[in-house]
Amino acid sequence: MFHIRLCMLIAICLLFYGACCRAETGMSTVPEGLGVNIHFTRPLPGEMRMLAATGLKWVRMDLLWAATEQHPGRYKLSAWDQLIQAVQRQHMRALLILDYGNPLHTGSAADFPVTRMQRKAFTRWAAAAAGHFQGKPVIFEMYNEPNGMGHATPTEYARLALETGKAIHRVNPRAVYIGPALSGMNGQWLLPSLKRGLLSQWAAVSVHPYRQGAPETVSADYRKLERLLSPYQPKGKHIPIFSGEWGYSSTWMKGNNLRQAKYLVREFLTNLADHIPLSIWYDWRNDAKNPNPQERHFGMVKYRYHPGGKWVFTPKPAFFACRELIHRLRGLRFHRTLSPQSARWRLLVFIAGKQRVWVAWKINNTGRKTLSLTVKNGTYNRTDFLGHRLPAVVAAGGKLHIDLSTGPQYIWRKGK
Repeated sequence: MFHIRLCMLIAICLLFYGACCRAETGMSTVPEGLGVNIHFTRPLPGEMRMLAATGLKWVRMDLLWAATEQHPGRYKLSAWDQLIQAVQRQHMRALLILDYGNPLHTGSAADFPVTRMQRKAFTRWAAAAAGHFQGKPVIFEMYNEPNGMGHATPTEYARLALETGKAIHRVNPRAVYIGPALSGMNGQWLLPSLKRGLLSQWAAVSVHPYRQGAPETVSADYRKLERLLSPYQPKGKHIPIFSGEWGYSSTWMKGNNLRQAKYLVREFLTNLADHIPLSIWYDWRNDAKNPNPQERHFGMVKYRYHPGGKWVFTPKPAFFACRELIHRLRGLRFHRTLSPQSARWRLLVFIAGKQRVWVAWKINNTGRKTLSLTVKNGTYNRTDFLGHRLPAVVAAGGKLHIDLSTGPQYIWRKGK
């Protein structure tokens, strides 16, 4: 069972959106656990409608301490109220990051709260936010990549995270609280938090599994982290891992927009196969203002705004790839992986009742190319990862032969 607070969130999702995720049994309903990172509280006209057209159900956004407490003890959350309203209108949910310092208390917005007074100020603010958004479809995440850029030591973070969790749950017992938005997968950094009992406060452990290699390489890292968490799991509960932020720049490793789109689909599919209940893609828009050229190209859409058009931002292939994944698998649950973990190809099965869709791809351009799938005789439809129709194939003698590429393809029996 999930932590009770995550179950409460799922109950809210069932009430308002008629959907849920069941990670413990290895079944996740698409697209209920899929989302994207954003960097705005006030969407531009038409933006949320375009974002929702992908089918994604979550947005992740900073709830900035410095921006919401500009006078001591006075909290202004109106901009985030507007965001939550926009999110709810699209039947989506929000993951809000409780993050960064505040010049009123820590010296600068970049400084992590380390003194007793700084921690008290941070926890008062976090509790006020949790009370303010009570009853809203919101998850609270404790900081963003505290192990990066010298933000905090593991012990400093553990102390603040535990005090914050207690303060939040005093004012909002049903609040869903997670952390630590770990940069990378170095679980050893978490040990002070685990030893202090933070899994009794957290509903999930969130990590950022960035890598420039293939998305499928994350599976071994998830297993390693699960082994680390296992001795600290609260009795009778299972605290899952969330993939809270992870994406690929379209300029990494001599990449391009098409490779980014393939990796988006493979990232989401790999997380589903690894029973990760929540997966957040980074990022929604390209960032033209970032001084690092590679950092500018993580978006599903380009930077320039086009008011009044069908798409108010120019879609990249990743946008269409995301939309096709959700279109083909909507309402289905991950069922099983039919490929060995060591194989250079992947074959996943998604089901809902008698409906069944297979998704298959190669991990790289070498190795196995043709897949023989045991199925009922008949004609099978296919689309590629961008939604282009592929030639139908006929199964005879209980076998279906499929040529694979590094872009996933969806396969289903005609008429089903």
